[in-house]
Amino acid sequence: MGPAEHPFAWFGADRLAELSIFEDTRAIARALFGCIDVLADGGSISAETLGLE
Repeated sequence: MGPAEHPFAWFGADRLAELSIFEDTRAIARALFGCIDVLADGGSISAETLGLE
């Protein structure tokens, strides 16, 4: 068995610019980092909050 095709890793907001990911994925990640306190407290966010509507 070889290495994983899609290795999983955690990254902070400060590393988003250096990652090889689609630009829309990067934008959603930035938006999620902006709401991380709400999410950590068990709250929910809307697509509008993320700027997706």
